[in-house]
Amino acid sequence: LDAFFSGLSPALESRVLGIIGRPDEAAAWVVTYLLNNSFRSNSDPTDRAALLLRVIDQALAFTTLMDAQDKLERTHEQIWPGLARRARKRVLLDLFASSVCETGLSPCLAQAMVDRVLTGQDFLRTQGRTLRSLLKGLSVRDGEQLMLVLVHIFDGSDREEKLLLAELMMMVGKGIPDTIGTVSAFVLDWKDAPPEMVLKVKQSRMGIR
Repeated sequence: LDAFFSGLSPALESRVLGIIGRPDEAAAWVVTYLLNNSFRSNSDPTDRAALLLRVIDQALAFTTLMDAQDKLERTHEQIWPGLARRARKRVLLDLFASSVCETGLSPCLAQAMVDRVLTGQDFLRTQGRTLRSLLKGLSVRDGEQLMLVLVHIFDGSDREEKLLLAELMMMVGKGIPDTIGTVSAFVLDWKDAPPEMVLKVKQSRMGIR
């Protein structure tokens, strides 16, 4: 990774990306490296970081980013090194969202997103922006993939979990084109759906924000 960010020939860079992207567990140490490395070269590491995020395991990259503590670290260096840890994490989350939109949502990432939402209401409240960024720009096929995971888990969940899953479904319907029909059909078929959620679904179908 040090050599990759220092600059390689195109052929060697492609080969290194292939090696890095091969093992699934590489995602954890790549994300950790991106969060902590000082990047002392004079070039902006953003483009190279984006290349890395396209080849590593999406689910493990997502969970590693979510688990990274927002610790502020002062530094006098510029560009990425000048970003506090919290700001660097935000940059990486935005880059990750862009890479998912470009490469498509993997089934493992869909499962990881649902699993994290089920940890409780705090996650949806604090990470709603991150989830909306991930959903924005996804294809209808990606939305269907995520809905399949949601529906599969929904039936066996308790009421509190169903409320969280339904809220994520609403995000899917609002964030991914042509998915609100599927989301609304499912929510309206749920006999215990909260009235305010049913109203939001009907408003979304009518184009009312």
